[in-house]
Amino acid sequence: MTKREEHARQLMEFDQPYRILGAVAGMDEAGRGPLAGKVVTACVIMPEEPLLPWIDDSKKLSESRRERVYDEIMTYALAVGIGEIDAEEIDRINILEATKKAMRLAAGKVKADIYLIDAVTGLGLAGKEIPLIKGDAQSYSIAAASIIAKVTRDRIELLHGGLAVLDAIFPGKACGIVVDAPEQAKARVDRQAEGGEARQRAVEAQQALRDRKSTRL
Repeated sequence: MTKREEHARQLMEFDQPYRILGAVAGMDEAGRGPLAGKVVTACVIMPEEPLLPWIDDSKKLSESRRERVYDEIMTYALAVGIGEIDAEEIDRINILEATKKAMRLAAGKVKADIYLIDAVTGLGLAGKEIPLIKGDAQSYSIAAASIIAKVTRDRIELLHGGLAVLDAIFPGKACGIVVDAPEQAKARVDRQAEGGEARQRAVEAQQALRDRKSTRL
């Protein structure tokens, strides 16, 4: 057994006493720390097998690793729920209440008997709530949720940032372009633009997206 497999097994073993009581969902959020953007939460039920060795606290994984593990979780998870609250509502009700609301939205899509929740308390869910400090470093289920929440939020912020850059270059047209990644953004803009100047602007848009991705919160 590799170190990664051993660590994942330890996270899974933490969840075992709760699994005896019924279906266990892990819950976590992304976006409480940054000063701007949405708060995104995830509620995930994972099977005992297959054990995914790279499931861990999302903060301990590189961006590329998180993306790959995200795909694995989405392939094998028994249930996944996502909740989002935008910046305007966060400002209106405060970040803690926004996080709780997003968690309720995510949990509303996942029926479980036990909800293992990273730190947050008092959600009023139908199942039993177990808040855990630094739960994403202890629980396999919460760690899986932390990865789903983090990757989902990163993709949302990249999309919104890309549209903002493209809107500055092609005013009024960015909303018609779906930005999946810098390379796709360039390809789509190139198809809409004609002439060397327009192609140069597309290259600049691609570079701006890369710069934003490397420096975003």
